[in-house]
Amino acid sequence: MPPLVLAPNLTVSRAQRGTMDPRLAPLQTRSLANLPPAVVVTAEFDPLRDAGAAYADALHAAGSWSEHIRGPGMVRGFFDMGRWSPAARAVLQHATRRIGEVLRGQG
Repeated sequence: MPPLVLAPNLTVSRAQRGTMDPRLAPLQTRSLANLPPAVVVTAEFDPLRDAGAAYADALHAAGSWSEHIRGPGMVRGFFDMGRWSPAARAVLQHATRRIGEVLRGQG
């Protein structure tokens, strides 16, 4: 199985904002077909939430396997908050469990 693509959090510098470079804006790539499996995790309160959902949908539409895990009530960067937030910990545990299953071919 090809390697897993995980896009939980993208950080883009001011100089890179607005770029059409597909390495920074994957929806701008010519084709999303034949890509490795992707688990896309988004927070409910994140300016990139809709872009993450659109990416997962576009991968699926192109025939690439993807799963979108939504973090209800979560804010951007919640992956670092599991120590203090039981809700963040639950989403993080679910996401890491799914990633492990995908890597083991149990997607």
